[in-house]
Amino acid sequence: MPLEFLRQWRRTLWRQYVFGLRRYIPRGARRSIGWLYGSYVFCRISPIATRMLGPRYRRSRDRIDLDITWDCNLKCFHCNRSCQQAPTGEMMTVGQVRQFLEETRKREVCWKKIQLIGGEPTLHPDFEEMLHMMLEFRRRHSPGTEIMVTSNGFGVRVNQVLSRIPADVTVHNTQKSTRNQEDFIPFNLAPCDSPEYAHADFRNACCVTRDAGIGLTPYGYYPCVGSGAIDRIFGFDSGRKTLPGLEDGMEEDLTRFCSLCGFFRLNYTSEVCSGSLMSETWQRAYASWHERKPVLTRYPEL
Repeated sequence: MPLEFLRQWRRTLWRQYVFGLRRYIPRGARRSIGWLYGSYVFCRISPIATRMLGPRYRRSRDRIDLDITWDCNLKCFHCNRSCQQAPTGEMMTVGQVRQFLEETRKREVCWKKIQLIGGEPTLHPDFEEMLHMMLEFRRRHSPGTEIMVTSNGFGVRVNQVLSRIPADVTVHNTQKSTRNQEDFIPFNLAPCDSPEYAHADFRNACCVTRDAGIGLTPYGYYPCVGSGAIDRIFGFDSGRKTLPGLEDGMEEDLTRFCSLCGFFRLNYTSEVCSGSLMSETWQRAYASWHERKPVLTRYPEL
């Protein structure tokens, strides 16, 4: 118990630093903190340490994010769904959400949290029907599950929809008002383009797959929902069409997607994300996407 308490305390402290406190710390001190933490993590994500200790983060078995749409009315810089870099109206269908809930029921999965996210989820034309399906499923089969909606809170239409969400739904309203987000991590700086990550074991992932959960997109299940957003650009067609079993760590998927994701990097930017930070692999991928969008196999409907 004491060891687990210390781990939780360390995770909480680091998340508070990365996503909030660092803006109040002088730049020189931030660099020192980053160097010390980075030195530790570079050792921890090495193949030798991973073989000895196992992956640093493992994908969640009891939390899931549903990217119900990649449409967005804000399109922030460094969007980890590529809403700004590669805008699209792709979305999940009501039939796909119904299939997910039926699969959950048959497999007797007890989710701690199911989150509707995007994109901007309230822009989905069937958002309220999907939310009602979630609440009805919870009432009948999983009373302990938290139903959550994350929204940018931007614009009249979005806020009108948010105002109609029932009180027993957790709403995370980020209340954005600009495309520049101080706390956004440069998603498009692929670790595979940096020599310092040449020997990293990407199975180590990042805290997103543990804390936010696995992801479900129009194209299937991924170790995190950001992986699905990467897949829609690169076209690997890696989405699982059935819910992964508890024994499946999805490590092959982590190896592929974490090598492309800026969240795996350690050099979190301390500046406002007001411009484009994009490594060569992502530049080529977006150019290819704009020329010809990949065709992926969709998650089944019920």
